[in-house]
Amino acid sequence: MNQTIATLSPQPPIQTTTPIAPPNLSLYWDLHINRNKLSALNFFKKVSAGLCVYSPNVEKLYSHFEVVLPKDNQKEHLIILPNPYNFNNGFNHISEKYLINTGILLLPGECIHKNGIIIAIPKHKKNTYRLLPLPIGGQLVINRFKEKYQTPFLPVLLNPDLRNFHSHRPFIHLFRIRLNEYDELPLSIKSEITMTIRNKLSYLNKHSG
Repeated sequence: MNQTIATLSPQPPIQTTTPIAPPNLSLYWDLHINRNKLSALNFFKKVSAGLCVYSPNVEKLYSHFEVVLPKDNQKEHLIILPNPYNFNNGFNHISEKYLINTGILLLPGECIHKNGIIIAIPKHKKNTYRLLPLPIGGQLVINRFKEKYQTPFLPVLLNPDLRNFHSHRPFIHLFRIRLNEYDELPLSIKSEITMTIRNKLSYLNKHSG
């Protein structure tokens, strides 16, 4: 009996690649228009130590992160690097529609020949601000929100960019999260967010000099 032997050609190995997640561009803060990149970095580090940063790309509010200035991009961006070892480094599923620009600015005191962080509170007249040291001005804003809106003032950072102030100094827009209107969010999460933001803001007030 003739026996047919099938010859099996070796199959090429299956190429498997691990997809690389694209960078979260909402955590890249533009420094392009800022003349003094190092000043902007130092100022942002000081401010962000006392505030949470929101990423609309992933709908997350980050509470623990590092701020770095890459060496290979001509210092055009500073980057927020969430702490990968801290599993409680923020809050997920936070909708961007509950964040609003307050019109309030934070800027270095050097802009007006002062020390520390300055808070610029908008006046009724367009493009005019009341400039106060952060501990004083911040408390003023907190009291105003409590009296006028019966809601806590919960400031966060959301990336538009670090813009120029007086041509060479950075300033940052301050956003707030409207938890009182966020009915879809569990009350326990609202409480955690409120406590986290208040604790970080307290730290900022104490170290804003």
